[in-house]
Amino acid sequence: MAEKKVKMVSMKRSEADRRKDMGEPAPLEAMAPDYPWGLCINMDGDELDKLGMKELPQVGTVMPMQVLVKVTSVSQSASEGRGEEYDESRRVSFQITDIGVG
Repeated sequence: MAEKKVKMVSMKRSEADRRKDMGEPAPLEAMAPDYPWGLCINMDGDELDKLGMKELPQVGTVMPMQVLVKVTSVSQSASEGRGEEYDESRRVSFQITDIGVG
C-alpha cells in the first residue's frame, strides 16, 4: 500500500488567538505563548537512547518526527554518587510546531 503524503499544518497561534486567551488586550510581556499548552515533548536519557540520539541537538534545531518539532531546551549533568560512580542525566525538550494527520 502506498504511503499517503500527510499535509503538515502549523500549530503556531496567531496574535489574536494569544490575546483571546488573555481576555482583555494585554501588554506584550503578558501575552500567551506561541503554541498551545500540551504540545511540548520532554525526553530523558532512556528515551534519547531508544531513539539513538548520542549527541544532543542545539537549541533552535528543527527536526522532523511525524510532526515538526523545535528543540527548546537541552541539558546534561553529572553528580557524584556512591563510591566512584556518577549519576548522569540528559534531557531534551521539543516544542511541536506542525502536525500532520493522515
